[in-house]
Amino acid sequence: MSRKIIEMRNISKSYDSKADVLSHLDFTVYEGDYVIIKGKSGSGKSTLLNIIGLLDKHSSGDYIFLDKEIKLKANAEYDTLRGNNIGFVFQSYNLIENYTVLDNIFMPFLYSTNKITSKILNDTNDLLEELDLAQLKHQAVKFLSGGEKQRCAIARAVVSNPRLVIADEPTGNLDGENASIISKQFRKLANNKTTVIVVTHSDHLFQNADIFYELRQGRLWNNAI
Repeated sequence: MSRKIIEMRNISKSYDSKADVLSHLDFTVYEGDYVIIKGKSGSGKSTLLNIIGLLDKHSSGDYIFLDKEIKLKANAEYDTLRGNNIGFVFQSYNLIENYTVLDNIFMPFLYSTNKITSKILNDTNDLLEELDLAQLKHQAVKFLSGGEKQRCAIARAVVSNPRLVIADEPTGNLDGENASIISKQFRKLANNKTTVIVVTHSDHLFQNADIFYELRQGRLWNNAI
């Protein structure tokens, strides 16, 4: 049986102690799952991803990530846990414009205990070929198109072989061709036992995913397509 990566039980999140953004939410994800979450604007999708990715804290409930209980109080250990195990893909790319594609791709190693090995260098070259970025690896990011920037962000998220990749509307600004490239890359990651969780409205990403949720009224509802 696949290893359990995420287990959330009765998770709630409030920013003002009055209204819950997330309310008694349950969520379980296993190794190699490719999960799509959709929901209306303001439903709490980004909040949920930030909690899953250890960028924000839940207000109450139990969160187990890779067999470790995530407490409500901040803990420096969680920074290492995040850096070593989670890759992020953002709609706005979050790249450093004046740095090259390669510089951006290897940025996560500054925040983890993982090292850049010869295997990672070889795997990165293969990844750049798959994402049609090989010819641009020494180019400054500011000269790239939107699709090229997002493919660079994908490469940055997966270069250190994380256990979990989280993507927040990764194809929102992309054409169909680039969206399909990213969808196929997520599918390949899941096939290789990397867990992928994506917030999206893109039909291209729906085609290759395994599990679908809708976030509404602060909870996840299964098989909502």
